[in-house]
Amino acid sequence: MGATAILALGATLVAAGLAEVAVRATGLAPAVDRVTTDAAASPFRLSSDPVLGYELKPSFSHPDADGIETNNRGLRDPERVVPKPDGVRRIALLGDSVAMGLYLTSGAQTIAGQLEARLADDRVEVLNFGVKGYCTQAEVRYFETRGAGLGTDLALVLFLRNDHRNFNGDVAQGFAYPRPAWTQGLFLRSHLFRLAAFRLDLWGFRAQLDPDYAEARNLAAFEDDNVDAGLRRLAQLAREQGFRAAVLVWPHFAREGPVDPDGLFAAADPTRMKVETIAARHGLEVVRLSKHFGADHERRAAAGEPRDAQELYTFDGMHPNAVGAAATAERIHELLRERPAWLGPPALQ
Repeated sequence: MGATAILALGATLVAAGLAEVAVRATGLAPAVDRVTTDAAASPFRLSSDPVLGYELKPSFSHPDADGIETNNRGLRDPERVVPKPDGVRRIALLGDSVAMGLYLTSGAQTIAGQLEARLADDRVEVLNFGVKGYCTQAEVRYFETRGAGLGTDLALVLFLRNDHRNFNGDVAQGFAYPRPAWTQGLFLRSHLFRLAAFRLDLWGFRAQLDPDYAEARNLAAFEDDNVDAGLRRLAQLAREQGFRAAVLVWPHFAREGPVDPDGLFAAADPTRMKVETIAARHGLEVVRLSKHFGADHERRAAAGEPRDAQELYTFDGMHPNAVGAAATAERIHELLRERPAWLGPPALQ
């Protein structure tokens, strides 16, 4: 290699280094929220099931795991008696990190934990099947494989806008996008490469990180949508095993108040969500949680509580804090009273 080539290479490396520093300093690259499977403090492990990619470790506990503990089935849930005791009814809560209770340091603070506390006198147990990053099809698969023998009476799917992505959303595994191994490591370490990969959608990185972009790519053919596949399978399991099932749509927490999320409505009918069309196809009811949160927000604001809905209900605009989890549990409790057939006899009083 001649001197000119060496100088050119050196100048290129220096420029790349400076660009890396600049991108880091300005925060232009998207953040990496990893599911780590190779650390003792991680509650996750790799799964042999390609639909899941990763899963919660069974019987997991670690002092550095931010309060996440699992039972022997790999659920963030207490140990449950099998077979189900006489007189006990069980609700399975399916979902991703919102249902799992990311950032909540106790299982009792999660939606499932707070709902079970409200239903204790009715002998109703609420099982938490939530796993961070899962899409609807993976959520149903996890319920199917981990819920056998538990005697579910009602399955509730907590549906988020990003569930329309046809993959599990955490970047560490790269489930749906074959790519050279070196790109994965570079994406996690280099802010400059991450920015370029995101902006140009190199090796599918943007589709994996950006819900809007992913929806545009993956919703072209509805029959191939993971939401359709997941809800179809859930409805089939409900018929075979004799339980009921429904879908709850998680709201968008705008600062001024909770609303229905953008991006969920079909272009042909701006009043109807795509998940509502899919669920109806499989005989499942859908309930939007936005109206309840809106009323709750107005009541709290009138009482002098924070008017910023993101601050009031969530840690980050999406994941519920203890107040948001309690408001969700309150709404589900109301729904069980309004729809006693969901849980079956004896009806809640």
